[in-house]
Amino acid sequence: KLPIISSNVGSVTDIVSDKNGILVTEYKDYIKIIKKLSLNKKSRKKLGSNSYLKAINYFSISEFIKKHNNIYLKYTLKRR
Repeated sequence: KLPIISSNVGSVTDIVSDKNGILVTEYKDYIKIIKKLSLNKKSRKKLGSNSYLKAINYFSISEFIKKHNNIYLKYTLKRR
C-alpha cells in the first residue's frame, strides 16, 4: 500500500488526487516529495491506504467485469 507520485499529465488526474497521491509538474519535485513522504509516516500511510482502496473499488477484476458487462448489455439490448 503505497502513495502515488506521478507527473500531472493527461488523464492521470482521473486516478490520482490529493487523497491518494501527489502530482508533480517538475522532475525536481519528485525528489522533494519522496523525501517529504519518507519523513512523514502518517501521510505516507494515509495516501497509500487511499490508493489501495481506490484500486480495489475502481480497478479490480470484478469492477472490470461489471463495467464491461454493462456496456455489452447496453449495446446488445439496443439491437433487439
